[in-house]
Amino acid sequence: MPVQQISAQISLRRLHQDFGLVKVSQPGLFPEWQVDQPGLTDLERSTLSHLRQNFMYQLEWGQLSENLVKMVVLSPLLDLAGFYQSKLRVQDEASVELAVEDQGMLYRGKIDVLVCDERFWILVIEAKPAQFSLINAIPQWLAYMLVSPNSEAPVYGLVTNGSNFRFIKLNLAYPPSYALSDELLFDRGDDLAQVLQILKTLQIKGDR
Repeated sequence: MPVQQISAQISLRRLHQDFGLVKVSQPGLFPEWQVDQPGLTDLERSTLSHLRQNFMYQLEWGQLSENLVKMVVLSPLLDLAGFYQSKLRVQDEASVELAVEDQGMLYRGKIDVLVCDERFWILVIEAKPAQFSLINAIPQWLAYMLVSPNSEAPVYGLVTNGSNFRFIKLNLAYPPSYALSDELLFDRGDDLAQVLQILKTLQIKGDR
């Protein structure tokens, strides 16, 4: 069976055609990024301010690589959201395979960060270099999420280049459907606080 890398070869059109994937625009499919989000403490807001300062300082040296985005932005956010001290397992560079049986094609890739428990994938995270446009990451990101081994619960995703953030929710029941959040910006109003609030919401859902 021919093998191709997910990141380089797969397209959104191909995912729609091969897996019956449907994009849904109604806000009711993905309320988690907008409503009933937990409040933040003064300490959490202060930590976010420090995180923002770290990122801006590093940008003075030039564009951040994918690894620096993980170190400077993503890892502190996951810590603040409580993922490292929950029942959920946080894995990095998790290998995945996505088969298209009728075409005899196998796609392989590695998820930057996977948060799961014994039964479900909770959160799939893709980090990109600072100069990368998030819209170009959507096909790769969705392909990883389609590999989730259990279709009984939705899978959530986050993609970030350090300064921009976007969440996604994928329902795997046929036909699989997905919805996207707005793009949240690091230096716009309270957007970074909202990123943390969404992560806390997903951590609480996964830890139940």
